[in-house]
Amino acid sequence: VVVLLGTAASDEDCARLLCKADILLSLIELLKAKQEDDEIVLQIIYVFYQIAMHESTRDYLIKETGNEAPGYLIDLMHDKNPAIRRVCDACLDVIALCDKDWAARIKVEKFRSHNQQWLEMVESIAVDNTSNHLVVDEDDSLPPFMSGDLLKHTMLFPSGNSTSFITDDGESMIKSGIESSDNSSRPASR
Repeated sequence: VVVLLGTAASDEDCARLLCKADILLSLIELLKAKQEDDEIVLQIIYVFYQIAMHESTRDYLIKETGNEAPGYLIDLMHDKNPAIRRVCDACLDVIALCDKDWAARIKVEKFRSHNQQWLEMVESIAVDNTSNHLVVDEDDSLPPFMSGDLLKHTMLFPSGNSTSFITDDGESMIKSGIESSDNSSRPASR
């Protein structure tokens, strides 16, 4: 039935009828009840996407559902199912284009979602620093940056028959690739 609603909602007149009949409120209740069933969730948010695509029904999805539909879409943005995340992302993009209030919240939530691992690391460092008052590194033997000396010893390996090495004094030394091809680690062709 939900698949049929998604197909019907692709037509703007049918989408208006679905909104007038408060079908979206029933779909939100179904979403709450079946939140573990990825297929049902995907089909319901696809209906939301189709409703959001029509200018005449978009406000109903955002405001008349008590802001529940966009809220659930934001929650589902973190779902483990990539198909659900894609449909949520597309639907939230449409909502953000049309509603400035939701645009700011969606922008923040997308940032958090995209940078979740980094934000968790920064928060854990902040907590560690406040509780341990800057833990001193016991291994101070390493300099904070790599030595610039490493950049002077460049070795280039072109794909030709010879290999060029740049020595410390800036002169290049060319080694023939013929002797290295005899001792090659590649197996012989048949």
